[in-house]
Amino acid sequence: MDWNSFLRAFTCPAGRSFPDIRTTFSRRRPLDTLSGVPDEPGVYVLIAPNHEFTYPRRAGAVFYIGEAESLSVRLTQHNVHSAATAANARIGYDVYWPIYEYAGAFGAQFSYSTTPDHKAEEGKLLERFARRFGAIPVANTKHSDFWHRVQVDA
Repeated sequence: MDWNSFLRAFTCPAGRSFPDIRTTFSRRRPLDTLSGVPDEPGVYVLIAPNHEFTYPRRAGAVFYIGEAESLSVRLTQHNVHSAATAANARIGYDVYWPIYEYAGAFGAQFSYSTTPDHKAEEGKLLERFARRFGAIPVANTKHSDFWHRVQVDA
């Protein structure tokens, strides 16, 4: 999926009711290029640059949608653990959380948006993604209760 296709995944097709998302994302870039990422709250998306995951409704390169009190701190954590996984140098464990295993195996690019309402915005992005792709991103395991909160379109 190219970047424009990714962005269209978060736009509202005619006749569908999606949560209102007013998020503007940064340009995507490799996870190991964190210079300039703000120490502010926001949401972010992790993308496999050369891989698409199979979802029920369509394939896509997004493997994680997250939120953070500090984008720079959180993305730095993701970079450290993803690099350790890619080098097979996991710290203290044989297997990491899926987010790091996917990033280590397929590489990772990211895009972010600053927003003070990061938790609510993450929920909207997850819902929008799920409605378009038929599932939440493959590495978003902490959201197992997500489906109980999604209302089905009539």
